[in-house]
Amino acid sequence: MSNWVVVIGTGPSQEPLILNAKKLGFKVAGIDKTPNSNIIDYPISISTYDYDKALNAVKSLPFISNIKGIIARVSGPANLTSAKISEYLNLPSPTLEIAKMSTSKSYLRKVAQDIGVSTIEGSNLINLPNWVEGSDFVIKPDQPVIGKKNVFRVTNRNDFIKAFELASNESLNNLVECQDYEEGTDIGLAIAVVNGNIIWSFLYEEIIDEVDGNFIGIGVRGPLQKLDKRICKKIIDSATRIIESLHPTGFIFFSYRLTPSNELKLYEINPGLCGDNIADKLFKKIWPATNFFELDIQLATNSIPNLPSSDSGQESSIYKDEI
Repeated sequence: MSNWVVVIGTGPSQEPLILNAKKLGFKVAGIDKTPNSNIIDYPISISTYDYDKALNAVKSLPFISNIKGIIARVSGPANLTSAKISEYLNLPSPTLEIAKMSTSKSYLRKVAQDIGVSTIEGSNLINLPNWVEGSDFVIKPDQPVIGKKNVFRVTNRNDFIKAFELASNESLNNLVECQDYEEGTDIGLAIAVVNGNIIWSFLYEEIIDEVDGNFIGIGVRGPLQKLDKRICKKIIDSATRIIESLHPTGFIFFSYRLTPSNELKLYEINPGLCGDNIADKLFKKIWPATNFFELDIQLATNSIPNLPSSDSGQESSIYKDEI
């Protein structure tokens, strides 16, 4: 009988994973509210957000004993779906705990603070608080549907009220994360992990613009080969502290704010090959002969991938207006 993988989502973001899984010889079952039957072998018509129904559907699959991996390139609750199915089938995954941290900004902040990883200070709110003159906040959904959508910097009451409402409407639990604004540079860390051991790492800069108080990702560049070695070590040590007790497998992306005084503040974690044109464009520009989607499938199916050297590529950049 054929070996199978289950993909969470069958849209454009997941298509590279699906096509490469088939190239590697796997049959693909796809969970999606409206599965793309043109590229998968077995559609499962369930929302990627409905992890209980999705798990029950997987339990009844006739080929369940031949499922070798769960593949996902998703955000929000779909990460919980991927992690819960992987956990039930005892398959490699970034783990349910990482999925929870990626889904909720406040939960990430709590876990990080509990284990001594520095984060940006903030509060998780359901009701609009009173504005205090002189405040400088970043307002964002606690459980965002789409990445950096409705993330604002506010310095006055009127903008605060508007941003709070937009963030609340974008948040799946209607909670709003209100953080102190920190000056600095946004540094990303991508790691490949096998059973909690980092086997590959890549540092990059997220180039973010502020337009009328709204934060917009406009590009990425890396690898950051000239970044101070002490900062590099701090970043790796921070990520290691997060994953060391969880034993995840797969690609995991971390986002930090590096302040002018060289403090590192963790503010985001995302499992899988994230968007922002990093896997699609930047990795391809740096390592044109390496197929990261194939490597992701290998990690998800208990194979050790042949990853490129992080120092082998020349520093490159990708801007949205170039695509």
